[in-house]
Amino acid sequence: MHRAGSVSRRFAPVVAAVCVGLAALSTPVRAAELRDGTPVLVRLVGVINSEITTTGKPLRFVVTRAVVDDRGGVLIRRGTVVAGVVRQARRPRWGFTTRKPRLVFTFTVTTARDGQVVMLRESAVRPPDPRDRGVVIDRYERGHQIRWASGADVFQAYVDGTYEM
Repeated sequence: MHRAGSVSRRFAPVVAAVCVGLAALSTPVRAAELRDGTPVLVRLVGVINSEITTTGKPLRFVVTRAVVDDRGGVLIRRGTVVAGVVRQARRPRWGFTTRKPRLVFTFTVTTARDGQVVMLRESAVRPPDPRDRGVVIDRYERGHQIRWASGADVFQAYVDGTYEM
């Protein structure tokens, strides 16, 4: 003969497990978010300089450290290609008028782990005027007569916009 109390005690763990399972199913899974201004460390592939590089030249960078979310999930993989472009390349000129060399480039896009195109910019905050964008290469303002960057140089790009993965 079974008593009602003993049956409910036997099934109590099962009922509790079912309730926890249902609660877990009803909780929405939060998508990973790549936030605006997230830093992305990149390294230039190749060499650019103010002597032979031309304005508009496409550039290639690679991500040197994976970008991860708060839970440790990878959002942008290490080794992912980053595209950029030379905005301004100017050779020095001496003579009646002197012109200093100038070398400026911008980051454009990369790809997230899910294949989504991610726009990049050069600073943590978006400049008010898009014409003010760019990384100016000046080798510590030492007055060199040539501006250059190579594969030994690491730069910091920033995510432009917020993306859900």
